[in-house]
Amino acid sequence: NVDSAIALFGKPVAADPTFALAYYELSQALPWTERTDPNPTYVGFADSALRYSTNRPPRERRLLEGFHALMHADIPRAREIYSGLIRDDSLNADAWGWYAFANQLDLTLNRDASGRERLPADYTAALHAYSRALQLDGSDHRFYLNLGLLMANAASINPRLASSVARSRL
Repeated sequence: NVDSAIALFGKPVAADPTFALAYYELSQALPWTERTDPNPTYVGFADSALRYSTNRPPRERRLLEGFHALMHADIPRAREIYSGLIRDDSLNADAWGWYAFANQLDLTLNRDASGRERLPADYTAALHAYSRALQLDGSDHRFYLNLGLLMANAASINPRLASSVARSRL
């Protein structure tokens, strides 16, 4: 229940306005309810999480930096941060999930030396990262939702690809 999660994560913020992880959790809960809101608060909570992360352990700070980049649509930076983080901390389910999400959504237009354009979104990397995130925390509903969106997008591009992936084991 999103409303109860928001209320629960609001309590630590009220008790300690510098609690970076509480802002992070609040920010993660709110996009589902503020998706069409012209003045969403989840970006501000991501800003607060990063602002108060200066005294947090380095890996936690990097998790918050990557999330901040995602919330500000700096997908290439988020991919870079999460790639390093999962290399250094392969047991962090959130890092794997956000790395997958960033790989799924990276529509930054790149040009190679010959001028050919490409989108760096990497569905294979996203699929593997969601698989790892689910191995680490199968109770996190976001991973299933985002994996479903990935599969729907793959099916719209190439139905055989989606069918093949669906038959494989995550």
